[in-house]
Amino acid sequence: MNASRFGHGLQGLKGIQNNAPLAFDVARFTEHAAAESSFSCILSALSGANLIHDPGWIDHGSVTSPAHMVLVDEILHMVNQFMGGILIGEETLALDVMDRVGPGGHFLQEVHAMNHFREIRYPQIFDRMIHDARLEQGAKEFEERLRERTKEMMEHRPNPLPAEIRKKLDQMAKHWK
Repeated sequence: MNASRFGHGLQGLKGIQNNAPLAFDVARFTEHAAAESSFSCILSALSGANLIHDPGWIDHGSVTSPAHMVLVDEILHMVNQFMGGILIGEETLALDVMDRVGPGGHFLQEVHAMNHFREIRYPQIFDRMIHDARLEQGAKEFEERLRERTKEMMEHRPNPLPAEIRKKLDQMAKHWK
């Protein structure tokens, strides 16, 4: 996470890194770890942290949980969206569209909606469907959705970096030793 985006904390002081660990003393990945992760992520962002590290670490950092990493990734996306704020202006308020559609109308067929609906990030593992529709579509529980997403991410193999970038990284790495 980039603290300069948040406009809080210590990011204005050159050379100072504000870290926020996400390792917990919870022995297993449970609802307890998920709740602590959520709270820790939002507090880290509000404090101006520019590095949130150790997602997935539990039991004092002695155990790593891939599912916990996936959950924290989802939480951080929500925190990032929250910390980005809400832009208020002529385009975002769309008062002209509201006047045109009027009470009882709906906005989904409006050009304005088509231009802006992708600005919202929909969660990968949290289900926000209406209960009856969820049941009609198979109603996977949270644990199953998290397990499937974790497996999907663990099976992902990124494309190799281009040769010129690998060469540049190798040159940089010589100075790190």
